[in-house]
Amino acid sequence: MKKSCLITLLFLFLICKAWSQDASESLKTYFSIGIKTRVTPIYLPNIPTVISVNESNVQEQPDMHLSGPSLLLSIDKELPKEFILSFSTAIRYDFLYNNLPYNVQNAVELRRKTYKAMVTDLYLDIIKRQQYEKAELRFGAGLALCGIGSGFTQTYRYLNTVSNTSFFVPVQRNFLFPAATASIAWKKNKFLTELKMGYCWSNPTLFKNNFLFPELKAQWQLF
Repeated sequence: MKKSCLITLLFLFLICKAWSQDASESLKTYFSIGIKTRVTPIYLPNIPTVISVNESNVQEQPDMHLSGPSLLLSIDKELPKEFILSFSTAIRYDFLYNNLPYNVQNAVELRRKTYKAMVTDLYLDIIKRQQYEKAELRFGAGLALCGIGSGFTQTYRYLNTVSNTSFFVPVQRNFLFPAATASIAWKKNKFLTELKMGYCWSNPTLFKNNFLFPELKAQWQLF
């Protein structure tokens, strides 16, 4: 959580710094809309063959809630020397987990309930552009804070061996994670397409492994 707060503060500082540039420099601001798709994560090292978990009412499927398509909104601020500060937010309605009830004894009655949520990812990139006659290449590096809005309550069941009874402990969890990113993009007129690679060093899922996540983006500059 502390790392997430620090990344958020850094986002705000860099955005305020860029927007405080002297207006006399004629540095423009652009707004864009697009779509972004995150590909299934690449786990480092590979996912372990055996994963031990406590008895819980939550069934995770990390590949599902760590990947998927999003609506993308971006603000790009020109900086001196062909640099750009880009802030973007990706919003998607996505799978979180399946709920498995404790009080069902008959397997025929077992019904998994799927929970979804509106999840937001924030990106802040410093981009260097290389302009050509009819298009431009962009090379970027940045930070991301992903999984905002993914909070949920997970309940663990424990057995009291003395009384031979169960007791339940609720725990607040989320799938929030930080990442560092690198990207390459091609832009012609108002259309831009980008390939980005993210690296997460704090996996919030049961896998716990660090992971890479490729992302593909296509966007259109509105004004």
